[in-house]
Amino acid sequence: MRVLRAAVVAVAFSVLAVGCSGSSGTPGGSASTAPAPEEVTTTTAAVAEGLRQIASVAAQVAAAGDTRATAESLAGRIEPIWQQIEGTVKANDPACYLALEDSFALISTGAESGDTAKVSQGVAGVGKAMADYLAKYPG
Repeated sequence: MRVLRAAVVAVAFSVLAVGCSGSSGTPGGSASTAPAPEEVTTTTAAVAEGLRQIASVAAQVAAAGDTRATAESLAGRIEPIWQQIEGTVKANDPACYLALEDSFALISTGAESGDTAKVSQGVAGVGKAMADYLAKYPG
């Protein structure tokens, strides 16, 4: 009986040990996660097209003026486009990547607050960074 009880206790500890060691330290114990957008790369043609789309959306934000709801909605369209191309921009030209990120922040905060000067500054930054990037990496 003592041997059986020891065997049951040993199996119980084994099950607990396996259950605890399977965790990766992330919630839910999942070891696989999707890479961050800035770690994903794409083609130069896709980047060029994405930058042109972003410039178009940025111009629409500026055209919305102080109509905050419209400007905010439009500014929210930048990030999904940017996430598709930002890894390539960051890998190819870190300074341009940072300039674009800063410009997007200006556009977003300007749109939220109705600060058209801030939006205009962000739009100008996008235009300059896009021109600089495409001069080096035409698509």
